[in-house]
Amino acid sequence: MGREYGRILVVDLGERNSRVLELDLPTLKKYIGGAGLSAYLYDQLVKDDVTPLDPASPFIIMTGPLTGTPVMLSGRHGVAGRSPLTGFWGEASVGGHWGRELRRTGYDGMVLLGKASKPTYLTLIDGNFSFQDATHVWGKDVFETDKILKKMHGEKTQVCAIGPAGEKLVKFAGVFTDGPHGRAAARCGLGALMGSKKIKAIVIQGKEEVPILNPESLR
Repeated sequence: MGREYGRILVVDLGERNSRVLELDLPTLKKYIGGAGLSAYLYDQLVKDDVTPLDPASPFIIMTGPLTGTPVMLSGRHGVAGRSPLTGFWGEASVGGHWGRELRRTGYDGMVLLGKASKPTYLTLIDGNFSFQDATHVWGKDVFETDKILKKMHGEKTQVCAIGPAGEKLVKFAGVFTDGPHGRAAARCGLGALMGSKKIKAIVIQGKEEVPILNPESLR
């Protein structure tokens, strides 16, 4: 089967910095990835009771151990956090290419903490992470946002974005990937959680091969 790198990119939007959280093998084996690892990270990072749209409420994106491997139907990733719709834990999964590309950057997941001071999008391209001004795409739908950002950063990049509903904190807003194909993590209103952090999009491109622990068993 595939295996995680055990590396999570934790981004502090208010302080405009990032750090790498390294997870040990026992933790990876216990929680596997996806929803399990997202819930574990939420428990580790949130020490006080927070409302869904509080800046301290994390927005979590997570892949699974098979994401990016040759296994059929494994091109999925999940988003998670406290649901603006229900007030409780929420998670949604989505197919497409974004999750696979995230693993090719060398990370299993991303966690966004805090809140940006203005509309922002994030880039993680060939190992370089940065904060970018998103005022030129704020207010645009996800299809136009994908088109504009790919024109700026390259057609081979993958874009995860919210539309006007997420920006306006609509409680059932989704998180979208794959541009014109319109793949959506549509459950639990997590697009509003992303919008509450003033994050319009996350643009990624990697060049690493996803490691496979035992290629023969995978075949």
